[in-house]
Amino acid sequence: MKVPSLTNLSVEEILAIYVDAGVKRHDAIMVDKIGTFNRLCDILIAVEAELKGRPGDQRTAFLTLFDHSNWQVKLNAARAAAAVAPDHARQML
Repeated sequence: MKVPSLTNLSVEEILAIYVDAGVKRHDAIMVDKIGTFNRLCDILIAVEAELKGRPGDQRTAFLTLFDHSNWQVKLNAARAAAAVAPDHARQML
């Protein structure tokens, strides 16, 4: 999976990419496509790094994904938000 350029995107657009990768990871693990699952991790890491590097550390945006219907998206978001909102992340996990 190619990591998209994130620098000129809004936080909402970046979160949409994160959600898409999370849903695809869920689908991949359900059909035992471990390679695909692992490659999608590069996108998650890039999104997390981009939000962390933005003014004010925008990783709190992951908290908005805690209500998502997909468990993989929730898990990814909780892990990513743990550094900036540890109590909320622990509750989600």
